[in-house]
Amino acid sequence: MTVLENLYNGNIKPTDSESFKNNVRYKEGLRLVGRLQDELSATLNEEQKELFEKNISRRRMNYPLS
Repeated sequence: MTVLENLYNGNIKPTDSESFKNNVRYKEGLRLVGRLQDELSATLNEEQKELFEKNISRRRMNYPLS
């Protein structure tokens, strides 16, 4: 497999790099995403929260949404 194919298939994760993890802008972006997820979650009913959490979990695990 080529590097591009490995990247596409999730075998290579650029975010695993130490230099990326130590990036201040990346950390700020992660904090913002977390805060916005919390704010959105606070406005949802239980069924919507369950679907929202399932969506987030699948994205983190690189699974398709189907």
